Amino acid sequence: MVELIKINLILWIRYKIILIKVIFGWKFKYVMDNYSINLDLAIDKFNEKKYFQSIKLLNDELKIMPNNDEIYYWIGRSKFELNLFDESNTYFTKAIEITHKDKYYFWRHKAKEYLGDINSAIKDLKMAISINPDKDTIYRYSLNCIYLKKNIKTEEKYTKKNNQNIEFKRSFS
Repeated sequence: MVELIKINLILWIRYKIILIKVIFGWKFKYVMDNYSINLDLAIDKFNEKKYFQSIKLLNDELKIMPNNDEIYYWIGRSKFELNLFDESNTYFTKAIEITHKDKYYFWRHKAKEYLGDINSAIKDLKMAISINPDKDTIYRYSLNCIYLKKNIKTEEKYTKKNNQNIEFKRSFS
């Protein structure tokens, strides 16, 4: 019943959007081209761990807005949660081709790491660090985890922040 109400609400809102587009023309179109009601619904499905439903909604939305990087990102996240790492890597790459955001590189690195492409995963993490240096702690942590797992010599430039070493302890339990 709740699903039916949401679908009816979406249809009603889309109808109103079409009317507004007809009345106000291109100014409204510019604002609405980057927003999607189905994207919000798909993210809700993702958060409810209903990944197949999320992918279906996102694929439907992709037909309407084929250049929306967020849609590719969320399809990639859903496919990642379903352990479809090769497919998720493809969708993250498509999102990156549209817009370079640190979160796209971060999640693509995770897919590549599961696929065994460690060198590319490291490059993606370095790119995420360079795009968003203010939010790089999780990226540096992930990078150091790869270095520790694979016994790769760390690159000081990427493992230090503010001239202080970031310590990462392994727990063996």
